[in-house]
Amino acid sequence: MILSLDESILKLKTEILSQDWSLSQKKIKPLQAAFACLQNRFSTRKNALAILAMADSILLYAQKRQAPVPAEFIDFLKETMAHLVNMHEDDKFDQNEDAELCKRVYGKFTKLREKAAAKKKIPPRPTEGEAASSADFNLCAKPIYQNNAATEPAQAKTTRTSFAKAPEQAAVKAADAKPLPIQPGAMLCPITIGHLPCAIAEEDIALIKPLSPEKRKKYIKSSQIPMNDLGGWFRRLPSQMKGPLALLKNSKLKKLILPLIIPRGIGLADLPDGEADMLVVVSKGHWHGVILCRLAQEAAPLLSLAWARNGDLVGPVRLEKDQNELQLLNISQLLEREGFLFLPDGRSPNHATEQEGSTMKDKRKNTRVPLQIIINLKFPNQSYKNCKTADLSAKGVFVLDVTGHQLGEHCRVSLHLEGSTSHLSLEMKGEVARIEENGLALHFYEMDLDSFSHLKNILYYNAEDPDAMDEELTSQFESLQAKD
Repeated sequence: MILSLDESILKLKTEILSQDWSLSQKKIKPLQAAFACLQNRFSTRKNALAILAMADSILLYAQKRQAPVPAEFIDFLKETMAHLVNMHEDDKFDQNEDAELCKRVYGKFTKLREKAAAKKKIPPRPTEGEAASSADFNLCAKPIYQNNAATEPAQAKTTRTSFAKAPEQAAVKAADAKPLPIQPGAMLCPITIGHLPCAIAEEDIALIKPLSPEKRKKYIKSSQIPMNDLGGWFRRLPSQMKGPLALLKNSKLKKLILPLIIPRGIGLADLPDGEADMLVVVSKGHWHGVILCRLAQEAAPLLSLAWARNGDLVGPVRLEKDQNELQLLNISQLLEREGFLFLPDGRSPNHATEQEGSTMKDKRKNTRVPLQIIINLKFPNQSYKNCKTADLSAKGVFVLDVTGHQLGEHCRVSLHLEGSTSHLSLEMKGEVARIEENGLALHFYEMDLDSFSHLKNILYYNAEDPDAMDEELTSQFESLQAKD
């Protein structure tokens, strides 16, 4: 789990105010993710890091205990989290005040450690009178480089903080380390987002295009990029793409609208880059999206990588010995949070080759796409899970094997698209519009614009004649805007 700085502070505030004075595993993991983010926030404040390490020690203690954590330990944890929030939000930095606060917190921490040691009949470690120094917690560690020791650059001395752990814990940590996201020699494309130099793995880039100020303003305002904007008169759009998007037919690819993705993390703005002059279409598996940036230079092979997770940033990478460090973007995480999901083989997830049992007559003007996907329905007095659809349109869906309801009944609708490694859920509200022996038809009378955008792409993607759907999709879009 990776949290942004804002998410980390919000998580701490929530737990400080929570009336639940327990530490379950579900609570511990998000807090550990928040602490990991705050390591970067306080990288130059050793006393803040020491307080952070003491708080993390309480979480480790809670993880190991079979019994509930004593109340005084949770009291201490909440107190330290409150100090960390205040240190983050206080614009003024007084080193002496930090040192005095750390000394007080350390005194309480020592008493808790003595209490825990006494229960185990183990001689306690440093006493209350010992100095509260950040060195007591072994807060500095060397980054992990991905290249061989022989090629590790001598000038790469970037360090990051890590919490104190017993040797056996460190051994377990090393054994359970996650596989590295990218290997030495992989090609990375340097870019700049705002004022932060970043890098994207070249294998995750489907297309790079120059961006005019007019288009940049349009895309930032709408938060969407129509693929039709990227095509030319004398060449097909798919031929410009790499990866899964290159497999689409030109008529379908130009109908897609991809979301504008905003990476999160320390050093990155909350808004798209207003000076961006390049548009990068990124793809990972079945997920796709667009990032606005400035292109720094041509792609180059990875020399080294240091782990330092920060929101959507994996950590600093170095491409050449004399080059400054760049922050590697976690494209998988970005796309699974904000990207658009669809398959590149001409079928949507769980697409059925035949329509199952539907005998309804087409009395509507809507263009219906024979499409079988998983749908959940929630009526006021009854819920249905893992039902199947027979067809889908911009304004409704036919659901198989759901009976016993009246015309005009309302329900909540969740359409689920699942790939081999990805999942997407579209939420809307429906009304029973027609009833048949093998199921019922629902009319969509309300949905958010994000769900509509995904629905539009799915229908265009699976329709035999996407152009025939333009009028009804436009009508549905205008209807949703009117309700907003």
